[in-house]
Amino acid sequence: MRNEASPCLIYIGRRADEDYQLLVNRVQRLRLEEARAAKNIEDIRKRAEDIIRLKAQNELKARAKEHARILQEKKLAQETAQRSLLHAQLRASIKSRRYELLRAKTAAVQQCRQQRIEIAQRAWENRRSEEERAAQLKQDIYQNERQAVQRKYRNKHLTQMRAVQSYEQRIVENEKVRLQREAQIERMEREEAELLGRLKQSQLMQQACYTELEMALEV
Repeated sequence: MRNEASPCLIYIGRRADEDYQLLVNRVQRLRLEEARAAKNIEDIRKRAEDIIRLKAQNELKARAKEHARILQEKKLAQETAQRSLLHAQLRASIKSRRYELLRAKTAAVQQCRQQRIEIAQRAWENRRSEEERAAQLKQDIYQNERQAVQRKYRNKHLTQMRAVQSYEQRIVENEKVRLQREAQIERMEREEAELLGRLKQSQLMQQACYTELEMALEV
């Protein structure tokens, strides 16, 4: 009986070993598959994280560029407004100074004219008084000579008055020429300021275009 059971036991033992080995192989393959699956999952997860991180970085870069662009536009707008304000203040100051200078010159001319008139009037009155005194002293004796002297001084006074009027007329004409020249200069200065403003605006727009181009190339 022991001899007959031995082959069966041997077969059963061998079969058990083979089943065990097959099971071990299957377990190893499953472990390998599980490891590969885990590795694939980890690779996919890392790739997804990389993609999300890259998208987030790109979005942050885009936001940063947009923020920088907005800040640059605000800065340019502020600088433009400040330059416009400074130009306006400068023009107003120049205009005010010119007006004050013109008013002072006009007042000086009027004062000088009034002084000349007063001087001429006093001189005429003095000469008239002298003429009257001389005429009174010589009325009985030198009537004809007194009349001649009066005509002489009268003609001299008229000549002086005409000279004063001619001088004043020349001053008025020179003042008109000067005012016309100043008006022409002011028009040319305004044109120059406008041309400079447009040139600066063109330069700012060109700089903005270069900035946008650089930002586009960086993207």
